[in-house]
Amino acid sequence: MSGPATAASRAGSRQPRRHARGVTLVELMVALVLGLVVAGSALALFLTNRQTHAAGESLARVQESARIAFELMARELREADSLPCLSSSSGVGSVLNGQVPFTDASWSTSGWWRAWGGGVRGYAAGTIGDADAIELKATVPLGITLTADQGAWDAVSDAALTVSSTAAIDGNDILVVCDFGRPDLVDGGGTVLTDKRVEQATMFQVSAVASGTSIAHSDAGAAPGNCADTFGDCNPVIGAYLSYVANGEVGRLRATQWFVDENGRGSSSLYRRSLRNVEGVVRLVDEEIAEGVTDMEIMYLAGNNDSYVNAASIGATEEAWAAVRAVRVALTLEDEGLLGPDGEPLRRTLEHVVAIRSRSS
Repeated sequence: MSGPATAASRAGSRQPRRHARGVTLVELMVALVLGLVVAGSALALFLTNRQTHAAGESLARVQESARIAFELMARELREADSLPCLSSSSGVGSVLNGQVPFTDASWSTSGWWRAWGGGVRGYAAGTIGDADAIELKATVPLGITLTADQGAWDAVSDAALTVSSTAAIDGNDILVVCDFGRPDLVDGGGTVLTDKRVEQATMFQVSAVASGTSIAHSDAGAAPGNCADTFGDCNPVIGAYLSYVANGEVGRLRATQWFVDENGRGSSSLYRRSLRNVEGVVRLVDEEIAEGVTDMEIMYLAGNNDSYVNAASIGATEEAWAAVRAVRVALTLEDEGLLGPDGEPLRRTLEHVVAIRSRSS
């Protein structure tokens, strides 16, 4: 009884089957193209962001290199030609061997640190390194004073200097001694007995440090050595300076040259050449200050002029360079990556102006 009814109910409950339909080739290709467009856009955005980030980092490196270079140079430029006792560097003598005239071609290579030479001097491109260069001299204070007259104040003496301390001094150091001169001496009635002795200074090499309060300066010792055991000026010979008197000061000579040269890695850098006493040997040491410096242009403001000029326009005399009162330095830096707008190295030129403190009044 139930067989036919059951079969009929089954037949009535069946639904017509739909045929399964896949993705056509055209639809698949359209989907792939759209996917590629989206992926390409995302990749382009990523590459652009990465390029922008890399360029930003490169620019930051360039600016940081310039900041460090300017900071170090500015300090030495401000302190150039500084002497604790003298109002003018024209009174600085030297007894160091190997001096050459200021106008001699070898001044920039071997003679520049053996005499004061005005304290500041610039060079045209190619003289030292590949760009403009500058040399600077100053006296670094050591807190050392003369505690007694070296000898009769109006005479020449080869006696050692009696000082407050020798803790900061090593044998063979290159030092500068100076004093403030001596005012007119008067008797009880106010009558002038002697003429006023002017201020003076001398560069010399320490030959021995003794007893903690004595600095010897003989003409025998390590290179470069002194040309005399009294204080004077060996080139040109102008006669020995008078003895140094109590309350004078002793400082260390700081002599540096700043220049741009190849660094051996396929690029160029800013270098600082300085005079050092390395374990008793006086020598020049080159330090790499900033990588990627391709050019340095230095201009000078001298005398009453209101415009900056290059080194050649200043001339080649100590008097001319003694009139320089401010320096403008322009550094061109280049990053090694090809991150410029057209795939060239990122390049920036930054400028800094520094007044020489001892000449700014």
